[in-house]
Amino acid sequence: MRNISVFSLIFIIVLGCSESKEELINKIENSRKEIFEKPTKDIDVNIAKTLIKEYQDFIDKFPMDTNVAIYLFQQAQIYKSIGEIENSIKAWEVICEKYPDSKLAAKSLFLQGFTYENDLKIIIKAQQKYSLFLEKYPNHVLAESAKFSLANIGKPTNQIIQEFEAKSTQKDSMVN
Repeated sequence: MRNISVFSLIFIIVLGCSESKEELINKIENSRKEIFEKPTKDIDVNIAKTLIKEYQDFIDKFPMDTNVAIYLFQQAQIYKSIGEIENSIKAWEVICEKYPDSKLAAKSLFLQGFTYENDLKIIIKAQQKYSLFLEKYPNHVLAESAKFSLANIGKPTNQIIQEFEAKSTQKDSMVN
């Protein structure tokens, strides 16, 4: 009998210390408001890190919840906004691996390529991600952007502009 009451006491303590789904969602929403409703564009890094932790707490406690892919995506955006680029890529990778049916999986894969290309300047990784994106999502709205990025990756901006102008001039001469 004593074992049952000790077990019951431990269960009540654990249950009392655990935050409910609604409480975590409220904490996340409050932190988001604190970050995004400020008149300045600068993000408070401390609040951002708190929000990242709140997202992670929710993800860890409710991994099958329909909000997880959304929270991972938002977490990746926050990581990127505070300069933690590698962590943003990791969050997008988790979406692609654990939640491949999410509406955010395609965008997450594209953003990995974009981030490798533009932020980390790791061209081979960018090419791999863009290629995988086109293989998995050939009809996605971002497919043309992925094709353009693959075709122009590593080229200086002025070269891309010159090539674009040359194609435009060529089309104009064909019309006339």
